[in-house]
Amino acid sequence: MVKRYGTSSMECENGIYVLHAEYEKVLAECERLRADAARFRWLNSQRENVWHEFASMPMNRTCEVIDQEIAKEQS
Repeated sequence: MVKRYGTSSMECENGIYVLHAEYEKVLAECERLRADAARFRWLNSQRENVWHEFASMPMNRTCEVIDQEIAKEQS
């Protein structure tokens, strides 16, 4: 059974309604996952050149450094 929530809802592609707040959470998670996927694709394409550098880097710096490298390539 599908619940319908009045004006504070968004219709999804499958016709099921969700609360707008839940829809916004899903969109935000999607954007975070897009960034992670872009980092993975970049890292995978550079694996022969950068694995050693990233292996010795503190984990909290890897996303920041990868984002900077992606930005350099795009500019």
